[in-house]
Amino acid sequence: MAVMVKDPYHATFIHIAKTGGSSVTVWLKSNFDVYTTKTKMGADVYQTKQVFDTDNIGWTFCTVRNPWRIAVSWYSFLCLQNQGRIKHVLDNGILSPKKKHNLDYLYAEKSRLEKGFEKWVTYGLRTPLWKKAQQCDYVMKLETIHRDFKEVQKRLGCYNVLPHLMRSDVNRPSWHSYYRNQETKDIVANHYKKDIELYGYDFS
Repeated sequence: MAVMVKDPYHATFIHIAKTGGSSVTVWLKSNFDVYTTKTKMGADVYQTKQVFDTDNIGWTFCTVRNPWRIAVSWYSFLCLQNQGRIKHVLDNGILSPKKKHNLDYLYAEKSRLEKGFEKWVTYGLRTPLWKKAQQCDYVMKLETIHRDFKEVQKRLGCYNVLPHLMRSDVNRPSWHSYYRNQETKDIVANHYKKDIELYGYDFS
């Protein structure tokens, strides 16, 4: 999604999923009058311009995250999402051809996910971050967000504190524990090779 700050502070935050952008989105909504795209829309600068039907979306910024961590975050999210959808369908007796309401599809997805993270990374890794961040004027790293965010505060003339939202990984094992062999590490490294090089990440 994307969040555009209306004039006079014309700027747009490109919210790349699983990079900790929710805190930034909440901060923007709390301090400015904003336009927000629908979920799954405006995933990069080009798409955002199409959604808002303008080439002038102002100063653009986004966050990125350690690729090995983001892979674990996505896998964990999909597992929880699948469990929640199955429960929702069973509890409410929903019959629908839509994937999120189709029990055959949901149970098939559950079976795939239960084969584990090592199997999932061979087919489930998401779009490399640089493809969504490449046209942004400013890229922050989640790992150094409070330092990097000072530039956003300066640009927008607002120095209110960035909120610390509840992390989704608080109650799960360390992300390192998902990487039980070198092959899994390498699959993620190869998929996100350009991100690792551009943003200076390593497996640490």
